[in-house]
Amino acid sequence: MPGGSLRLRTLGSTGALAVSLARSSDGEQDQQLVKLATAAPLSAFRLAAELGLTATEAQYLLRDAEGRAALIRDEAPEGVFYYPNFFNWY
Repeated sequence: MPGGSLRLRTLGSTGALAVSLARSSDGEQDQQLVKLATAAPLSAFRLAAELGLTATEAQYLLRDAEGRAALIRDEAPEGVFYYPNFFNWY
C-alpha cells in the first residue's frame, strides 16, 4: 500500500538511508524535539536516552530538524547542544 507503515528517509549529507515506521510527520517530530529542547538544552545523548535510540540515530534526527529550521545548533566546548529556533516564532 503506498504511504503505508514504512518510509525510506535520507539521513544527513552522507546519503545514508534508513527505513522507519511512519508514525508521525516531520512537523510532529519537530514539535516533539522543540518541546524537549525548550525544557533543557538537547544533545544527541539526551535524546537517545529519552527515546531509546542510539546516539547516532538521535544525531540524525537532530540534524534533520536543524535542516528544517526547527532547531538551532550550538557547538560549545562542553558538547553540541540544540535549542528551539526562536527566530521562527516572530
